Amino acid sequence: MELRTNNLLHLFLILSGVILSSCLKEYPVPVSGNSGISETVTVEMGETYKNQIYYDLEENVIVDIKDKDAWDIALTCSDTSYHLLLNSAKIMGAVHLENATLQSSVSTSGHEWEYESPEGYYAQSALYNWDAKGGIYLVDAGLNYLGQHQGYYKMQAELVENGVKIRWVKTGETEEHEFILQKDPAYNSVGLSFIHSDFVETEPPADSWDLKFSVYTHIFEGHMPYSVVGALVNPNKSFALKTENPFSETDFNTLQGVTLKSELNTIGYDWKEFNFDQSLYEVYSHFTYLIQTRNEMAFKLRFVDFYSPDGVKGYPTFELESL
Repeated sequence: MELRTNNLLHLFLILSGVILSSCLKEYPVPVSGNSGISETVTVEMGETYKNQIYYDLEENVIVDIKDKDAWDIALTCSDTSYHLLLNSAKIMGAVHLENATLQSSVSTSGHEWEYESPEGYYAQSALYNWDAKGGIYLVDAGLNYLGQHQGYYKMQAELVENGVKIRWVKTGETEEHEFILQKDPAYNSVGLSFIHSDFVETEPPADSWDLKFSVYTHIFEGHMPYSVVGALVNPNKSFALKTENPFSETDFNTLQGVTLKSELNTIGYDWKEFNFDQSLYEVYSHFTYLIQTRNEMAFKLRFVDFYSPDGVKGYPTFELESL
């Protein structure tokens, strides 16, 4: 298992940028607003990408800044589902062990790990359909912002009224922990930290933000997880489309007849690419992103930089204008 951890650390520190193309879905074209003045915004994720930045496009403000390592397991808060999600920002993985218990001795090697879908597809998530399976999950808690491995946990879940009871034991230990995650309709999800055995607010209220700037897990050919850096849309509330229309020529008419997408990584990472010869990221400012906010307002956005004025990476800078 040491080989896998070293590979993850190497990828975590060097690579920051690949994403799968998403499937198209049709959504209503946003309503027209008054054309705004273009503004340039920089968000500070930091050199280690520790900060997750939640941004409100309509007010042009940072709503909240979260620690990417703060939680491990989250429960979605929709009315009809009880999906459990791993923290994709830590490259967390899981494998189902049908015949094991929380007190079983288990190996952490030789498994084919499952990871979160970068598009946000529940049916492709690591813990999908957990309530229909017996046994336990072995969970790899991934890497923190310094690239340090966070250990392995044996986990079991049980449906309770308006929530899920989570029980877990860290591998190599016998002490069992328990916590009940209760749904809160004001949020997309609510979270739990294995280390602190406590509730964690994974994100600000769902109706307060449009974009999240964060690291997240991408799976490359060969089922290898990579840590990538990009922008994600608010699940089922914000929609986007990547285009190569010149930013200056993009207006509300550009939206007519287009298909916006709901996949979380529609904007994603590929507005930049690492140049190994120069050891820096190059930003592709010719990409223009059309965005519909949670209140169906329309914006255009393009990235122009990834560095601070002092040359420190982790400072995405974008140009934003309402349509």
